[in-house]
Amino acid sequence: MVDVKIPNHIIDKLHRINNNIITNRMLMAEVEDWLQKHDINPSRLREETFSTLEQADYGELIPEKESIRRSLEQDVMDYPNMISKG
Repeated sequence: MVDVKIPNHIIDKLHRINNNIITNRMLMAEVEDWLQKHDINPSRLREETFSTLEQADYGELIPEKESIRRSLEQDVMDYPNMISKG
């Protein structure tokens, strides 16, 4: 067994990562609730395309808010076509 002293800054980083993930999950739940209130199934949206929701899950959104808005609006506009296919 290797005798390793884990530095506090590494523990601090893991703690921050964990807290960020918890916060991200709570924020995504709020977004999904909003979509569901507008008759959009977030799971279905994720299944059909690499949606804005998935991009957010993976940290791959373009950082400009207006680009995010346009992307989500496009997903919402395309949603009726997605559900009519299957």
